[in-house]
Amino acid sequence: MNLGFILKPSVTDPLVKGSFATSVHSSKEIITYIRKLARMFLNDLYTKLLSNMKNLIILSLFFIPTVIIGQDLKCEDFFEGEFIGTSPKFPGVEWKITRKKDSQIEWPSKIPQKYLDLGFPVDTLYAKINWEDDCNYSIIYDGDKMELDEHAKMTNDSGGIVIKMKKIESKCFFYESQTELNGEKIKINGKVCKVN
Repeated sequence: MNLGFILKPSVTDPLVKGSFATSVHSSKEIITYIRKLARMFLNDLYTKLLSNMKNLIILSLFFIPTVIIGQDLKCEDFFEGEFIGTSPKFPGVEWKITRKKDSQIEWPSKIPQKYLDLGFPVDTLYAKINWEDDCNYSIIYDGDKMELDEHAKMTNDSGGIVIKMKKIESKCFFYESQTELNGEKIKINGKVCKVN
């Protein structure tokens, strides 16, 4: 803290115009001068504290969101919960997913009309999940909870849909899924974000 103003009073102060040591001043003038110095000291102290507090508040505004928002989830954080899935292969389509560790339900929650006109499936899908490890799993359609069409049967017969979590950012994981239909490997990339 700079205390220079105490050691170097302003030359405009009436007590400093002459030599302070040789001047004769009343005790009232000296007390007034000391009060003025105390006010200057306290004002300077208050200003510096306020400035430091502002800096601390501004600095904390940068770090708090990083701690709260920037904490990426881990693969196992996607074992259960509610999610929204998207894929660049189907722009504008969103799937809602409710997952328990070994099963999930998914249904399209947003579908552009162009996909509906092409017969995009809108049924709720029930699946069993087999976790190979924390970040990789496969899905088999659950014939006990839904009627399997030919596509679902072929998917199950080929081992289901294998999903690999490629990276996790914030509350989302980016995946690559792969299945085999009629001897052809089909890969789809996408993103699944946890909503709660």
